[in-house]
Amino acid sequence: MKNKRVLHILNELKPSGAETMLLHAAPYWADLGVECDILATGENIGSYAPQLKNAGYGVFHLHNNKRPGFFLKLNQFVRDGKYDVIHQHAEGASYWTILSLLTLKKKIIRTVHSNFIFDGLLLLKRKFQRKHLSQLGVQFVSISDSVAKNEFQRFGIETKLIYNWAALDYFKVPSVQEKNLARAAFGLDDDDIVMVSVGNCAYAKNHEAVLYAIARLSFDKLKYLHIGHEAENGNEKLLTEKLGINKKVIFAGRQDPLTALHAADFYVMPSRFEGFGIAALEALSTNLPSVFSDCPGLSDFKSFFPDLLYTDAYAENLHTVIEKFINNRDMYVLSAASYHDIAAKHFSIQKGVSAYSALYNAV
Repeated sequence: MKNKRVLHILNELKPSGAETMLLHAAPYWADLGVECDILATGENIGSYAPQLKNAGYGVFHLHNNKRPGFFLKLNQFVRDGKYDVIHQHAEGASYWTILSLLTLKKKIIRTVHSNFIFDGLLLLKRKFQRKHLSQLGVQFVSISDSVAKNEFQRFGIETKLIYNWAALDYFKVPSVQEKNLARAAFGLDDDDIVMVSVGNCAYAKNHEAVLYAIARLSFDKLKYLHIGHEAENGNEKLLTEKLGINKKVIFAGRQDPLTALHAADFYVMPSRFEGFGIAALEALSTNLPSVFSDCPGLSDFKSFFPDLLYTDAYAENLHTVIEKFINNRDMYVLSAASYHDIAAKHFSIQKGVSAYSALYNAV
């Protein structure tokens, strides 16, 4: 049987959800009869393009300036590439991109990667667009239960649920020696109580809630390890100084998070919203007890992982939840001992790739 040729359409290629999932999935497509290329449609191809090329994808760039010339070039590109399936990931201009390709009579998949809380005229516009594309045969996919719920309640469309995945074989449970080495790498003491977050300093991530929580807690040995780009305006470092907690916070910058996860005692993610917390899944895969905000994209994990700790939706009570963990640490560590196996059962690369391959190959 001839392999299905699939074109993934994304924005500028960055080390975020869809791109990292594609990177990890690269070795698995061929065994399921799928060949994948990637088209970046942002103004620039993006910093993650070399990694995706090295993984074996054909990586191309056409800037979607929303002008007729782009759509003509896109149609020609799809014809020349002899693609069987178009997989649209980018939200922006997705309606017009997909409409322009329908005349080619290709199978079209549209994955929704976040909980889009549109309102007003924009809500009406996107609702019409989604329903119209569904009626024209486009298959919508949600990455989490909360995204599926949002798409149905807000936009009135049914979606197929295919969970995001992570490189769970890489994000493994550390040995005692690995944990000790990881803590030493960050200059941590044996009796430090270390919480870690992974992610760039953006409004959605709500990292300032962690800083306020630290200031309200009286645990001298509590340390916060932050992995990810800091805010460009330096606000979080300024807030750390203002709150007088400099000695408790380590801004480690953007790096492979595995060492930090191995060094930590628990994970904290007080996001305002998520589509599906891949960084959270990576932390859970290392058997870290975790504190999440009760927001879309993180609340989904409740039904899979026992004894997760949740703040309110805006993490205003984060300090009390952290205190609860510290005072009952042994119990939460024991519950977390099953997290890697649970993650592997429900969120493996193989499971996600198999589900998408079935969609691509469906008549």
